[in-house]
Amino acid sequence: MSYALPILSCYFDVSDNSFALLTDTNELLFRNFPYIYSSEVFSNQCNEETFNKSLIECVLKEFSLKTKKKLNNIEIISTGFLESPRIGLESKLTSKLISLLQDTEDIFPFIINDFSVMTKDAFLSYEVCNKKEQGIEEGESNELANLAIYPQLIPTDLPTKTVLDRYLSEKIGGLDLGYPQSGVLTFSGSRFSRPKDIYEYLDWILILDLIKKPGIYTIYIDRKNYIPLSLLLKRYKSDFIFEYKEHLEQIGTLINSPGDTECLLISDLDTKQFFDIKKDSFYQVPVSSDSVVKAKIKNGTLGSFEKNILGGRVGLMVDTRDKKYTISSQPRYFNSCVRQLSLCTPQY
Repeated sequence: MSYALPILSCYFDVSDNSFALLTDTNELLFRNFPYIYSSEVFSNQCNEETFNKSLIECVLKEFSLKTKKKLNNIEIISTGFLESPRIGLESKLTSKLISLLQDTEDIFPFIINDFSVMTKDAFLSYEVCNKKEQGIEEGESNELANLAIYPQLIPTDLPTKTVLDRYLSEKIGGLDLGYPQSGVLTFSGSRFSRPKDIYEYLDWILILDLIKKPGIYTIYIDRKNYIPLSLLLKRYKSDFIFEYKEHLEQIGTLINSPGDTECLLISDLDTKQFFDIKKDSFYQVPVSSDSVVKAKIKNGTLGSFEKNILGGRVGLMVDTRDKKYTISSQPRYFNSCVRQLSLCTPQY
């Protein structure tokens, strides 16, 4: 089926913007723009509404070149973190992000930026202004303040990236983000849509810190912000087919099993690997994205069970911490994670 007009789905995050064009032939195209409106930077030139209007017009020109079609007649729909800003153009649908997240069933989505986490059941954000209250040191406060004032900046050095992730994880603490004790977890938002670099393993370490409940989870990272963009399309056109596996990066399986854990992996060729993982440890096993491996697990918290697990960029991750502290606050554990996960990171 082909729609009468192309549809441009717009997602405005706190440090970048993402767009998806559903063409009249049902092709889905993506574009990420690494800037947002910042009054400190652009107020002497334009307001937010004018900025967004110009941005959308620029994105449409790029899509026109890519599709080799004029996009004069197009339907625009929009959302944002937390809601859609004014865009200076007619929008056929605007929706709050947290409302869209309620439409998911077989996945549990996280939307994350440097200072906030949103799920369908919870929202947390922190400010860096009161460094004494937040426990932020002077030098770190300056770095974080710059990011708050100029949100389009992307931290590139390991210390700043690590500090940002650690503060976010610590502020969440024991807050229940609403995710189940097993299932598919997806991670979207500007924290994951920025370009990959040599510290890509920090993405996976952040996920290890955020997912605190014991259980077994299949992990996907959304580099295109497909989740908010496609949920918006689905809300506007009910016959739009939501296919997250085709567009998301499959990371692998995370087993959160506090305490000593025994793990037996059995491949489809009946080869076996046994691992005895002590408490307060992290263990990573390569499993390719096209492989399904049977795992037999024995743990004091999870009990004894068998389960088929999916591989991915990282494969199988077993975390036996009690999750009281963040990974980067424990040098021994942080170094162990980096040593293992960096082997899964290509040289960019």
